[in-house]
Amino acid sequence: MKEFNKLVELPAKGRAFIVTDIHGHWDDYQKYLELWDEFGKDNHFILTGDFIHSIEPDDGSLEIIESVKEHYENEDNFHVLLGNHEWAQLTGTSVYKAGYNQNFQYLNLLEEEYGEHADDKLHTYNDLFKKLAIAVRTRNRVLISHAGPSKSLKSPDDIKNITDYKHDRVLYEMLWDRNYSLSRNYLDPFLSKFGCKTSIVGHTPVDGVELNGNQLVVSSSFGMGKKAYVELDLEARINTGRDLLGMVRYLE
Repeated sequence: MKEFNKLVELPAKGRAFIVTDIHGHWDDYQKYLELWDEFGKDNHFILTGDFIHSIEPDDGSLEIIESVKEHYENEDNFHVLLGNHEWAQLTGTSVYKAGYNQNFQYLNLLEEEYGEHADDKLHTYNDLFKKLAIAVRTRNRVLISHAGPSKSLKSPDDIKNITDYKHDRVLYEMLWDRNYSLSRNYLDPFLSKFGCKTSIVGHTPVDGVELNGNQLVVSSSFGMGKKAYVELDLEARINTGRDLLGMVRYLE
């Protein structure tokens, strides 16, 4: 049976296929699964959260959740992180994009798709969201999360021991914080608490990728233009954010 951990540890073997912020875009999600199949499904797939909530009329959030749930619960190398949008549904916190309350839109989707069984599905999906990890740490010192870093984190145990989803400050910062001026005086001490040198996050819309110090920000679907993902070599020597740039790929 698969173990569900808040901090996933990856070995120094093989590769990891990293995708961020799908936001209900079913076509993009399917393309990434196909690329992972070509990449080699014996390697790790990491989805860094925010796979629900589209501002487009054709919202594939529910189809994506069903697919994610199937892969996640049955494949040990399919890793899914909690994003701020899944957190918003789990905690009942309203989140807006382009002026729309996405919580309401999500609940409407459930009603339209499942009718009288919508509440059952809501609880099933929330149970899935509670199982999702907060971060992935690799042996070659890369920390992968939805957002962050957290200013409040004292040690990795702060992530491993999260139980209060609504009020935990570390969790909130790991899901919501975005900083465009991450100096080494701020980011690097955070990473050092994990024994890491670099990080990969989503959350902030960019044109494909943007390197801020030792943090690589990636937009795989919802972003400012190009759609990027990372083929992370888990056996490579990685000391700075620049070492990650050669592993970036773009969705055609």
